Amino acid sequence: MSDVLRVAAGGIPSAVRRLIVAGSLLVLALALAFPAAGAQSQARTYLSAAQKGVGDIRAHWWNDNANWYNDTYNGQPPSMPLARLWSAYPLFETLVGLELAQPTQANKSALTSFADAAAKLYWNPNVKPYGGYGYYPGMSSAQANVYYDDSGWWGLSFIGGTPSFSARDPNDAYGHIINQLVYNVTYDVRSTWVDQ
Repeated sequence: MSDVLRVAAGGIPSAVRRLIVAGSLLVLALALAFPAAGAQSQARTYLSAAQKGVGDIRAHWWNDNANWYNDTYNGQPPSMPLARLWSAYPLFETLVGLELAQPTQANKSALTSFADAAAKLYWNPNVKPYGGYGYYPGMSSAQANVYYDDSGWWGLSFIGGTPSFSARDPNDAYGHIINQLVYNVTYDVRSTWVDQ
């Protein structure tokens, strides 16, 4: 026995030490078991809240006349009532999360329908040099303002043809995006790249 353990144990009978060790192991086993159950319960709560939120958004912000979502609860201002790109993005993230958490045909269909509709509504092919996502549905002028954050973040969700913002492991949520960005940005210089 090391000197540290002898000092720590100093005079405690071996039966008591064994009980302490056994009790510590039991506490550790319980601590490892119950957070997992708690995490599952918490995940179900978050899933339920997300499902309710998507339903509420559809019920209160859907614009039947425009076949898209309003930006505000009452569709103001009347001249531009539809959701700006930055307002639609959180719903996109939520639909991705629902599909990942519960990969049912209904969730996949909801995500695909949203992504397809949004891609058509916000994409402006006339912006030079490559096109971009406008901040408002239907913008098609070559002079339309297309902001990097809108086009960038929205466009990243379509990397590889599938939405990529969410991940089952939150620690890896942006790994795929960063790897794809590095690959895309450095692709044309790879043949001359020298590792130094």
